[in-house]
Amino acid sequence: STVVEDKKSSSEKILPPAKNTKLTRLEKRMLREKKPQTPEERAAFRSAVKKKYNYKEKDSQQSNILGSSKKLMSENKNLAVARGKELQETEEKAADMADAATSFADTAKRIRQQQQRRWI
Repeated sequence: STVVEDKKSSSEKILPPAKNTKLTRLEKRMLREKKPQTPEERAAFRSAVKKKYNYKEKDSQQSNILGSSKKLMSENKNLAVARGKELQETEEKAADMADAATSFADTAKRIRQQQQRRWI
């Protein structure tokens, strides 16, 4: 197979637009030139790029979904932080109880030894 080279340089080539998208003459020219001068040309350039890359504006439903997702994630984060604090408090209480149990065992051992000396 033979390779056919295009006479245009790679920087001048225009990628095909997304399916079912038609570009106006001005939009095509703006994509080719990439130097819009007037506000009308800038608007055409933005429009052409959006069509070329199939860009769609966010609608209010998507914004609401994102907003509720962010809110839910924030609530989950706050709940996780609260659980972490509770776990830390529980660990501290467990450590205090372990210390108290050790102290109690030492005291019980000392009293038992004292009682055994009395009987001897």
